[in-house]
Amino acid sequence: MNNLNSILIEGIVSEGANFIEHKDFCLCQFSITSKRYGDDGKAYKPTRVAIEAHRKLAIACKDKAIVNTSIRIVGRLENDSSGKIYVLAEHIEFR
Repeated sequence: MNNLNSILIEGIVSEGANFIEHKDFCLCQFSITSKRYGDDGKAYKPTRVAIEAHRKLAIACKDKAIVNTSIRIVGRLENDSSGKIYVLAEHIEFR
């Protein structure tokens, strides 16, 4: 049985895009900050999340992932060789 690995996160782009293009692939990395509010209207500590996009999605993020842009991401959790967890984007909406 496969385990479910899916995430939906909304936030603000907090670190601009780092775009890497090679002949075989494209990669775009950036960070977002997501704030959660309680019933009383108070904000909890913001969460900063690393985002990675590949191929055509990376090309789209190259010019649109600008600091302070509102964003919604659907993707899955991944980890790199050092164990750092990030979101591998499968769908992105810029608002």
